[in-house]
Amino acid sequence: MKVLLVEPPYKRILPPLSLMKFSSYHKNRGDRVKFFRGEPWFQNWNPDRVYVTSVFTWDIYKVINTVKACQFAFPKADIRVGGLAATVMADKIKNATGISPHLGLSKLVEDCRPDYSLFPDLPYSLVTTTRGCPRGCGWCFVKTIEPEFYEKSDWLSQVDMSKKRIQFMDNNFLASSQQHIKSVFKKLRKLEKWYDFNQAIDCRLFTDKIARYMARTKPELVRFSFDTMGVADAAVKAVETCEKHGLNHIMFFILYNWKFHNKARDSPADMFNRMLTLFKASKNNSVRIFPMYYRSPTDTLKNIRGNGEWSTKQVVNFRRCLGGYHPYPYGLVIPVGGNPRENLKIFHKVFGRTGEEFTERMRHKPRRVSVGRPQQDETPFLTESR
Repeated sequence: MKVLLVEPPYKRILPPLSLMKFSSYHKNRGDRVKFFRGEPWFQNWNPDRVYVTSVFTWDIYKVINTVKACQFAFPKADIRVGGLAATVMADKIKNATGISPHLGLSKLVEDCRPDYSLFPDLPYSLVTTTRGCPRGCGWCFVKTIEPEFYEKSDWLSQVDMSKKRIQFMDNNFLASSQQHIKSVFKKLRKLEKWYDFNQAIDCRLFTDKIARYMARTKPELVRFSFDTMGVADAAVKAVETCEKHGLNHIMFFILYNWKFHNKARDSPADMFNRMLTLFKASKNNSVRIFPMYYRSPTDTLKNIRGNGEWSTKQVVNFRRCLGGYHPYPYGLVIPVGGNPRENLKIFHKVFGRTGEEFTERMRHKPRRVSVGRPQQDETPFLTESR
């Protein structure tokens, strides 16, 4: 059998893990496999089966166009579509192409080792030690893609030992059993490889014991999420615990402009208070904040709009603050002062001193604020953020 793996031409940082697993599965069966990124066109190559993957819902039309290109180029092929966007927007793909997408994970290839030969320059291994998440946050699709939470004891087989780094793709690693957590860190200590929990770990489950495990291994940084003020105490404790154990590269994902079935909504004041809480908690400028704009499944990449508490104008102006117009580059709010007190002073200069002042400032186009160059030590890992 001839198999074609296709990734649509959307922007992404991480390679398509599912296609890497399908490649291993088919190669182990003796099938001929080719990978292509974009709308494929091959002379003298007529695949028997085509797999098209998808990630973000705002790129759904790129996925649909890629599927249509495959249907035109390979009319006799068995074309299969899957991935996150295909699961969430299955009806849209079915109506546009006539193909019913595969929903959720593929159990057929879940335990297959990724085929790293598809991306020979990839500097890290892609690994999952758990699947799913028990939380069920209203704005998150993990429950749709991975409805069952379970541990994977054989995760070490996914590691390419020739690579110096590991990217863990667990959605909530710390929700697993203490036995599993201890086992993972024990193996990491033996591997002596740099690693990163790319999807963040749960600050509500972060303890001194976990911090000690991490301090004995080689984390590139420690990622958390902080999406409502309801977890403020846990976020502050996580910062304090990290700094106590010498874990001084901390990244917080902060989702803003989210809404949950038109009942609960984020507000500019809540966003400001979350950022301020983290900067006040840090005693040595260790915290970097990654504000993440929430897009509903019906949003396109260019369709920016407020959730009702945020106006569209406020969202646009806040995004301007993060685009290099202010002292915060790379889309991040990072320490730019020489010490925590100076850093907090700059933060207030840019965003105001209260949630109400921040809300009002974001109604107007931000003024340029010059405070000198940011710290340089963030650069190596900022480009690896999701």
